[in-house]
Amino acid sequence: ASFNEAKILWLKNNKPDLYNATYKFLQPKDFIIGCLTNRFLIDGSAASTMATYDRKQQDFALLQSLGLEIRKMPALVQSSFVIDGIVSEYADALGIDKGIKIVAGGIDAFCEALGCGIYDEKQMGEMTGTSTCVFSCSEQAQYADYEPPYH
Repeated sequence: ASFNEAKILWLKNNKPDLYNATYKFLQPKDFIIGCLTNRFLIDGSAASTMATYDRKQQDFALLQSLGLEIRKMPALVQSSFVIDGIVSEYADALGIDKGIKIVAGGIDAFCEALGCGIYDEKQMGEMTGTSTCVFSCSEQAQYADYEPPYH
């Protein structure tokens, strides 16, 4: 789910009925969470894949410059945000407890570091796929000298 703005803009310009009927534009993981919980959310790591996400302001205000509606975007939450409960219909269909908690989650590289067991400064991991990432942990937040305002 990359280049979301271009896809949303194409939909608005070429399939306006579908654009107008759309309640929220979601990443795949957020669509599944929305179906299970009726909560339409996006975490900061997934939001950061969109060029119009301003990570300092934590909003999608730049979407308006493209003529797109901010109200069609999901609410921003932390990756660790916990959603209580699953909609009864899905809990019953899946045979799981409707009280189970769902975590907002994150994009592949962020979560893969945890999946690799990278939990302290003495460890590093590598992910190769659409992009290549090398990751490690730090006791202190580390920032590059240059921080672009968007993606």
